[in-house]
Amino acid sequence: MIETASTGTEYLRSLRLAQPQAGLFGLDAPDFPQVVFDGAKDQAVVAGSEVVSFTESVEAEFREIISDSALVAQFGANAKYKVEQDPIAWFDHYYSILGGMGWVTQSRETAEYQFKKDGLEVHEAVLEVVEAFLGPIPGAAKLVKIALGSLAKMDDSPLITLFNKQSEKANVGRFQFTLVRQEGSSFLADGMSFGIKAKKNVTQILFFKLHSAEARMRRSLAKVSIGADALEGLRDQLKIMIQAHRNKFLTELPLAFE
Repeated sequence: MIETASTGTEYLRSLRLAQPQAGLFGLDAPDFPQVVFDGAKDQAVVAGSEVVSFTESVEAEFREIISDSALVAQFGANAKYKVEQDPIAWFDHYYSILGGMGWVTQSRETAEYQFKKDGLEVHEAVLEVVEAFLGPIPGAAKLVKIALGSLAKMDDSPLITLFNKQSEKANVGRFQFTLVRQEGSSFLADGMSFGIKAKKNVTQILFFKLHSAEARMRRSLAKVSIGADALEGLRDQLKIMIQAHRNKFLTELPLAFE
């Protein structure tokens, strides 16, 4: 494990990141409140263009490291691919960066989303994927669905603005939902990545209506894992890389339990 952690840290030191903008809403934009990670509850955070949900099993200290890992992987992918380029290539590079850190890919699969009806909103399509992908894991689909529903209800808040700003560019959009759970000394992450290319501009991405003649949606599903020792070894280097930007790109998503 020590060797793995050392290799992951060395990889991070060599990784080139895209320089984030000074502020999503202007140079004088305030930071989001610092996230207080709580291992005693289910929790979700918006990390750039990704919603990361943690089950109660994940210890608080590791939630922070995993959230920082997600942001660093995004900034690293941004350094190679612009938003308007192929979203799937961006996702491939995102997971390649996680692999460099020490995350091990258990499975990965990419396919075209099959339209079941015209006019389906993006969040409805995501729910279909969530239920199919996470259904076998007890309680997993429910937690991600709550996070998605909570995000969808915040269409006029700075939080959804953060998500949209990091997700869309003209007629292309991409975003991710990831569920993280802990089993013993290992962390398992189930990632669902979505890329949309449309004939018209994509705005308010979760509420964009999908029409088979006007939009193409691809989804990429991944299961990755990492040991606690390897993850702990990344903590200090991740903090160095992301500290200046964490409070502008990372915030807790209030979960609307019904």
